[in-house]
Amino acid sequence: MAALSKKLRSVDGGRLMFWCPGCDGAHQVGVGDGPGPRWGYNGNPDAPTFTPSILVEGSMRKGPIRCHSFVTDGRIQFLADCNHALAGQTVDIPEGGGVMFGLLDWMKFAAGAAMGAALIVVPAYVKGKAAGREQAAVSALETSVKILRTKA
Repeated sequence: MAALSKKLRSVDGGRLMFWCPGCDGAHQVGVGDGPGPRWGYNGNPDAPTFTPSILVEGSMRKGPIRCHSFVTDGRIQFLADCNHALAGQTVDIPEGGGVMFGLLDWMKFAAGAAMGAALIVVPAYVKGKAAGREQAAVSALETSVKILRTKA
């Protein structure tokens, strides 16, 4: 993980991370080439823009979350379907000097990073399991065909 600016960090897998004051947690988006969903990025770590909108759903320490936003020129426009207090408001992405990257809040950061990783890893795991089952079925079918040919 590396600081790109006071507002944005790069993390493994071609992802960028910023602090969401509505959820009081980190959100990650994949940019550039790589697995999983990818967003457009304007390349400006001081005033990032991501397209299209970012929708985060899941559970955090405070319970279920739904955070839907546009991030444009370093500002987060929270849409009305968010279930937190900043729904319908537009705020600056907070600088990481205090909340986001402070030593006292490392657990918040780790929880956000784990949630972001789970959003990417879980679908890949499920896809991998399906591919494994498919390969096992093909193998079994090939074996059956060989047995039938030897009996014929």
